[in-house]
Amino acid sequence: MPNKIIVIDYGMGNTKSVCRAIEKMGGKALISNNNKTISQSKKLILPGVGSFASGMSEIKKKQLDKSIKLALSNGAYLFGICLGMQLLFNNSEENGITEGLNLVEGEVKKIPIYNDNQLTRKIPHIGWNKIFSESSSWNDTFLKNIKSESFFYFIHSFMAMAKNRSDVIAYCNYLGINIPSVICRNKVFGTQFHPENSGPEGLKIYKNFILK
Repeated sequence: MPNKIIVIDYGMGNTKSVCRAIEKMGGKALISNNNKTISQSKKLILPGVGSFASGMSEIKKKQLDKSIKLALSNGAYLFGICLGMQLLFNNSEENGITEGLNLVEGEVKKIPIYNDNQLTRKIPHIGWNKIFSESSSWNDTFLKNIKSESFFYFIHSFMAMAKNRSDVIAYCNYLGINIPSVICRNKVFGTQFHPENSGPEGLKIYKNFILK
């Protein structure tokens, strides 16, 4: 199944809506937690809804971390969505420090409740927000043909803070704090927002991933 995009099922992702978005844009998708299938895939999507610790526990229990890394070593692309993007990082402070997949250097931290003017941020950050370009590599990623300051749909309480600024392609501003919203390191790509819930612009990301 070399032409199929594998949507990794570790029990915590919105896998069906991701598959529908891929198929709407002309791609072929398969939901799988089979290690052989994942390790031999050339395109993987790691979706996610829920807590970092629970996500990593399920991934390790099923040994999906090993098959994901094997696929990457064989030249695969990996696309993490929301929690799936956060899991790409070294660790998260959610419910205590939990080690992640260690594919992107950085840490996942709680979005601060207060901004510099002591205005309270509602947590989780829910709704539509603009993303702004942070990198000249914008068009070299799956954001091709998408304009900076386009709106996407977010729902999250934690933010993934990359150690290397070059890994951050775009950010959103939430009441005075810049939150990394798109990351890319080699063939590892992630969005903090949900493209499948973000209308035509979100579907363009899936189209770009299909065509890569």
